[in-house]
Amino acid sequence: MGVFNKYYLHLILTTRNGAPLISENWRSQLYQHLEARLTFKGHLPLAVNGTDNHVHLFMNASTEYSVQEIIKDLKMQSLQFAFSLTTRQQRLRWHQGFAAMTYSYSQVKAVVKFIRDQEEYHINKSHKDEVEDMLDMFEVGYEDFELEEWLFWNSAPSKSSWIDRSSVSKSK
Repeated sequence: MGVFNKYYLHLILTTRNGAPLISENWRSQLYQHLEARLTFKGHLPLAVNGTDNHVHLFMNASTEYSVQEIIKDLKMQSLQFAFSLTTRQQRLRWHQGFAAMTYSYSQVKAVVKFIRDQEEYHINKSHKDEVEDMLDMFEVGYEDFELEEWLFWNSAPSKSSWIDRSSVSKSK
């Protein structure tokens, strides 16, 4: 029995406290490592890029793994990879949460361009503004304090996960 799949998944991993823990000295190596890991697990990486405090990963995802399994594997593998490249004070640490969105085939080129242009994009826009815009675009309900917690605090968001929040209203 064949499985035919075009599941375009966009993930965003943020460093703990939004700290600038992804050094320019090894950032491209980290992206290559993440791409290789995605390929090894049966996904087709389309774009991996970010800044010093977050990484975007866009892929044609395999249906073999849940989003949570993909995230757990990527975080674990990237921490192991970065361990040998960093000092204790600069050690890569991920926030417990994540963002995950899916896109249609007609949006693939635009998403790839957006991810590849991350450094330029963030000249004028903060990571918080970027995530807020994405949540609004996908009509994901959230409270401002939840977004602040997710981006800047040590603990995971205290209310609900980003995946299932349709019942939470956005306060502005």
